[in-house]
Amino acid sequence: MILSGGSIAYLAVESVSMGLALLAGYGAWKITRGYEAYRFDAKQYRLFALGELSSSIIRFILGVKWILFFYYAYLLDSFAPQLIGAMCATGVVNALWEGWWLYGWKLLTLLLATLWLVMHQDDRQREDQPYFRLKFLFYLAVLGALAVEYLWSVAALWGLEPQRMVSCCSSTFSAGSAGALGEGMMSERSLYAFLGLFGVMSGAYGVGWVRLFGLANLLFLPSALWAIIYFFSPYIYAIPTHTCPFCLIQFEYYGIGYLLYLLLFAGSFLGVASAFRSLYAKEMDPKPLMRISMGLQLLLLMVLWGYVLGYFWINGAWL
Repeated sequence: MILSGGSIAYLAVESVSMGLALLAGYGAWKITRGYEAYRFDAKQYRLFALGELSSSIIRFILGVKWILFFYYAYLLDSFAPQLIGAMCATGVVNALWEGWWLYGWKLLTLLLATLWLVMHQDDRQREDQPYFRLKFLFYLAVLGALAVEYLWSVAALWGLEPQRMVSCCSSTFSAGSAGALGEGMMSERSLYAFLGLFGVMSGAYGVGWVRLFGLANLLFLPSALWAIIYFFSPYIYAIPTHTCPFCLIQFEYYGIGYLLYLLLFAGSFLGVASAFRSLYAKEMDPKPLMRISMGLQLLLLMVLWGYVLGYFWINGAWL
């Protein structure tokens, strides 16, 4: 394990958050077992008050998880100089125990967190709070994902060996790499998938097909990640052979990766949430969520193509 102020702070905040999550989970478990919406007695009042407290704790925790997700990338990038062969966070992720799968699990946890926050907001907008018990039942599933992520993150960081030689982005994301990541969709194919799914998403938004919109957003997320790595990132780096998702967060490139990933993840998750809402609240208008999601994805597209057109304007050629 690499001990630093950043790693200690990260683990401390994760541990406190996990403790609060378990505390809220205990409240959620009591509510799912005893709450009855149309009974008005002292027990139901206590459970409702417990639910208000638990909801406040959960909202705080899930908001912190968004911050920690991006801080985790920054932390791994700060470890790179201490690992042989690592130039950015890619080498550190390769050195972690199942590091790429861990990142995937963190994304899943963020998605579940976003779905819960949307359900909670929908519940609070109705005077009778019809999803009060349902949202705490759903939170128990979110809690399971949070617990797995916490234990996995601690185990991965604890087992990180500074002396280990690792491969970095130049080999992990190169077209000739034998690894699964290197065998993914390359440049043009990743761009076609990216633009195709954006088109499907735009069409579903236009006609109001919320479930197709949610599915398109779910598929758009991995396709956008591949397109950013293999098509857009060389334009941002202004180096044809440099394809990496983590160098984008470095100061040299003004940390543009943080903005790109925030737009992508928030836009995709809210798009999925609009379809998720239709499963339990069919009477609610999905357009506001769809509009926010579409706006974030459109802004992402504009930023990415801004780099492409800017490169062409300066150099008079495409990569």
